[in-house]
This record gives sequence, structure tokens and C-alpha cells, in this order.
Amino acid sequence: MYDPYAQQPAPAPKKPWYKKKRYIAGFAVGVLIVGAAASGGEETSDSKAASASGASSESAPKVPDYTVVEKDVEGNQRKIVVEVSSTKGLRAVFDDVIGGLSDDAGYFVHINCSTGGTDKADNRLANGRYAVGSMGSATTGLEEGEVEFEPNSGRTCPAKDPLKDTQESNKEAQDDLQDQIDEAEESAQAEVEPVPDVVGMSVADAISTLHDAGYMADEESISPGNTFIVLNSNWKVCRQDPGPGATDDPRVTIYAVKMNESC
Repeated sequence: MYDPYAQQPAPAPKKPWYKKKRYIAGFAVGVLIVGAAASGGEETSDSKAASASGASSESAPKVPDYTVVEKDVEGNQRKIVVEVSSTKGLRAVFDDVIGGLSDDAGYFVHINCSTGGTDKADNRLANGRYAVGSMGSATTGLEEGEVEFEPNSGRTCPAKDPLKDTQESNKEAQDDLQDQIDEAEESAQAEVEPVPDVVGMSVADAISTLHDAGYMADEESISPGNTFIVLNSNWKVCRQDPGPGATDDPRVTIYAVKMNESC
């Protein structure tokens, strides 16, 4: 029988409260360390996307501002004209223009400066072609999907002074033309032979000699009884004008009498 007054065995001693808290804190720290290691060893999809976006944004060239002033939307050959304000990034502009083209056609892209052009001529900075599909290949001469881009060297944009540039260009053209004319005249003068001496020859031989030297010949009779020279071989040259050695007149006049007459 249970005796409430009998001596009971002593209960087991309890651990101090501060030791319990130490165990709990140690367990929490371990969990945090394991979680940090797991999250640090794996890259999330968001971080990957951010990294990829950063890399692509650094490698992609910046497209300068441009304005599409003309764009064909139908036909096998289509022209696209854009205007820019500088010569920087022309290839990036071209790539951006053709980036959204998908119709089966040949595309011809003209990049002009917004200044420096005239009513008859653009200030063309670059030309490009792009072949989309078999029709694009046939109309551009390129392979399907192939592009061709060619900048025009020596062009400035923005133009300093369109009127001044045009005037200077015209002056240069005039100077070049005058130089060509001067060279042609000098060359012609250098090639011209002096007038040969034909006095004493028959009129026929005199005319032939003058023609060979590059001169035209006029003949006149100074015979007392004959006004006209009928048979050149029966007449002889008494004098000529201009005289031998001249080079300033392309036409020579010869004065003749019959062979049996005296000059």
C-alpha cells in the first residue's frame, strides 16, 4: 500500500536554463550556415537573367537617332531612306532599320545626312542592301539573308555650310575643267608642226604637203591670163601666207602661176 509518509526517491536534477538556451542557439546557427552555403552555391534564374542582360547590353552597339523619311511597303524591290545628324554609328542604324524586315523582297537602304543636300542631290553617307527570301536574292544579287553595307568616304555630317560646300565643289569642278582645257591646248600646240615651205612646188604637191602637216590650203591664181586654177599639177606656187615656220593659223593660202610662167 502506498504510504504518503514514506520517504520518496529524489527526482533527477534538471539542467540549468542557460544550458538549454545554448543548445537552441547552436542549432539555429547551424541551420543558418547550411542554408547560406546552399543558396550561395546555386545561381538563381533571376541572377542568370540579370547577368545575361548586362552582358548583352554591354556588347550591343548604341543606335543613334534617325528618321525614316521614305519607306516602300510593296514590291519586289523596296527603298528605305533615313536621315541622321552625324556620321557616327551608321552601321548600327542600318542594322536597326533592317532588323524588323521580313517580307520576301530586296531592300535598298539609303542613309542621308539631314543637312548638306540639295533638291537634286542628297548628302548620301552610306548605302546598304538586304536580301529576304528568294525574291530578295534575285533583286539584290545577294544570297538569301545576306547584307551589304558601304559607307561613302569623304562625306561630312552635319554639313558646315551647304551653300559654301556646293560653291566650293562647283569651283573645284570649274578649276579641273580649266586645267584640262589648258592641258589640251598645250598638247595641241606641242603637236602642231610649223607651216612647211611649199614655194616652188606644184600646187598639187603643195596642198598634199600642207595637209600632211595638219593645215588647210586655199589656192589662188596670180597668173595674168587665168583667173582659176584648173589642173593643180600644171601650176606652181610662187608665195604662201602665212610663211614657213608659222603655227598660229591653221589655214595657208598659196598663190600660183602656170608652170611656164614666171612668178
